[in-house]
Amino acid sequence: MTVEHIPIELLTRTQRQVFYAAIDGATTKEIALSLGLSRRTVEGHLARIYRRCGFLGFTDMVRRGTLHHDCCGIREGDAT
Repeated sequence: MTVEHIPIELLTRTQRQVFYAAIDGATTKEIALSLGLSRRTVEGHLARIYRRCGFLGFTDMVRRGTLHHDCCGIREGDAT
């Protein structure tokens, strides 16, 4: 199975933190609490992640992000 490239390098540090937390199963509320952000700010980051990476929405991001991680093993500290 071929796993498409997800352009993680286009994301800011905070957007990568939100992305990885989401694919690890955290809710928007949990992500907000863990990063010290408002829920609305996390939702804004998610919207920008969808646009920059070409995701159709949250479910698509989690599905494709999980496949990408399982294949490539990329994590927060790996991509700057």
